[in-house]
Formats: sequence, C-alpha cells, structure tokens
Amino acid sequence: MHHARRGLLWWNDIAEVIHESGESLDWDQVLNKAEAYKLLIATQLVLPVLAEDWQIAIPEDVLMKVSQMTPTPEEQDMVGRLMVEGRPAAQRLLDDLTGIGDWRKRASFLRVNLLPSAAYMDERYGIPNDAVRPLYYPYRWFKGLAELFRGSDSSYASTDDASDI
Repeated sequence: MHHARRGLLWWNDIAEVIHESGESLDWDQVLNKAEAYKLLIATQLVLPVLAEDWQIAIPEDVLMKVSQMTPTPEEQDMVGRLMVEGRPAAQRLLDDLTGIGDWRKRASFLRVNLLPSAAYMDERYGIPNDAVRPLYYPYRWFKGLAELFRGSDSSYASTDDASDI
C-alpha cells in the first residue's frame, strides 16, 4: 500500500507466487495472514485484478470470501493515510514508522531511510563521484522536509523521488 498499488514488479511478484503455487496454495492461510497482518484491504484490492486482468487462477470462492471480509478500523485508518495522493515523503515516513511496533525495528527503519546505502544514493540521484555523495544526504532530508512543510500538491505518482526524506 506504500506506493498506492503502483509498480508492475509488485504485481508480477504476487502473480508469480500464486501461479507457481498452483493448487498447493493454502488460500485459508493466505486470507488469515492478510487479516492478521492488516493487509486485508490490499488483498481485497489486488486479488480481483490479478484474476481478471492478469488471468491468474484464483478460486471463485476465495474471491467471494475475501470480498466479504471486514478490515479492522485500524487497518481502514492506516490504508486511508497510505492511499492519499501527493502525500509528502516525510509524512509517508512518519506513517510507516507508526505501523512498526517495536522501537528497535523503528530505529533500524529510520536509519535505513535517512542514511540509505551508497549504491542506492548513487543510483537514485545520479551522484557523479564518491566525494560529493555526503552532500546528497542533507539534500535528501531537506527536500523531504520542505515538501512536508509546504504541502504537496503534486500527485504521488509524479513526485521526483517517492522515497526522499
């Protein structure tokens, strides 16, 4: 849900798992885990599209069952925040942090997002050489914070860097 159901790779990964699992896939377990992990809405949005548009074999009774399941108010609130178009990167980071229960996992998530790997930074920003890379970290932070404070009126899909913080 972080990327508002955008990204062909995610769709392909899910389709491939379902296709390769075939009849051995335990759909009851999938739906139980989706509910337990507060991914019921995502499952309700994704499975019908995979069945219809991707022609992935998903049993009709599974599609019916998932459509009748009710997400918790907590999940509904979370998805409502995550699906907002044009949500600033800093707001996405804060929303993601609230979904992580353990403080150690939060700290690790924060570190990875504030200080991503050199390889990620080089690829993301087209950094010309190692010497200037340290300057791009404050640039990343400033850009994300500036977007938060001015409010974002561009669509989420068209932001320059959906992960800038």
